[in-house]
Amino acid sequence: MDGSREIVIETKTGFVKAYEMQIVSIKTKDRRSEVLLSSGQSIECIWPMKKWKGVNR
Repeated sequence: MDGSREIVIETKTGFVKAYEMQIVSIKTKDRRSEVLLSSGQSIECIWPMKKWKGVNR
């Protein structure tokens, strides 16, 4: 895999698309998760951290 796979991230207001290689970190925030992209953008995702474990399969 070259990191160019597109990930669709679900937020409170809709969906945000990002490429795997853009994701710098994912951390837990109030039973949800916060995704930090290489651009500096922070996305508050409604998924719990355990949902991310299955994304890369």
